[in-house]
This record gives sequence, C-alpha cells and structure tokens, in this order.
Amino acid sequence: MKLNAVEKLLMNNPVRAALQRHYEGPLLEQLGGHVPGARVLEIGCGRGIGTQIILERFGAASVHASDYDLGMAAKARARLAPRASRATVCVADAGQLPYPTSAFDAVFDSVSFITFRIGAPRCARSHACCGRVDSSSSRRSHGRR
Repeated sequence: MKLNAVEKLLMNNPVRAALQRHYEGPLLEQLGGHVPGARVLEIGCGRGIGTQIILERFGAASVHASDYDLGMAAKARARLAPRASRATVCVADAGQLPYPTSAFDAVFDSVSFITFRIGAPRCARSHACCGRVDSSSSRRSHGRR
C-alpha cells in the first residue's frame, strides 16, 4: 500500500525505529528469528530499519527488501547504501514479487511483524508454500518446519 502523509510520519520517526530495534527485534529473536547465512526476502521494508536488523541481529547473508511505496524504498536504498553488497531494495507489490519460486530461505513481513520460514502462501511466487510463521504481535508460532 502506498502511504499517506500521516502514515509516512508514523513510519519515519525515531520512536518507530526504537520500537523496531528494542521491542520487535528481540521479540522476533525469541521466536526464532535467527537466519544465519540465509537469503531473506523482506516485504514492506519501509525506510530499511528492519532490513538492518535482519542483517545485523539475525545474521542473514543477504536481504532482498521490497516496498510498494516509491518514497519509502528510496529511503531504504539510501540507508542501506553501505550494505549494498548484502542488501537490495525494489519497489514491488507483495502479490507480484519479481523473484523465482523458492528463491529465499526466509521471508520477513515487516508491516505485520510476521516471519515466514520455509515459505508462506502469501509469498508463493518467491518461496515454497509451507512453513513456520512467527508473529511478534501474537507471541505464538504457527505452521510446519
């Protein structure tokens, strides 16, 4: 979804970044968010804070970050420029991602704070369609390994 001015203000502020770093990141870590050496897809990357967390805290080898909003993707590209060898950003609709099937080891949905491992129906075009879902909003784990 493309963000309106209020939504952009909510997403682009230090409080949101602090929540991602100090609450959501540790919570996903407790739920099994580690992906050492993995190729990861992030849907809804916003300005790239979550992408940094996936690279630095969860140990991903590379992250392909996507966002539907052109302005947010531009902010993410700028933030991730020093990590360009490990992070790429594209503008894409989550339902029409430009990746082949099974291209990733894990999928992070930063908008709803859900981590998909070894696939999810929503990401069928870029990943296998079965797996484990960890949600920081529900504090439960769902699915199969």
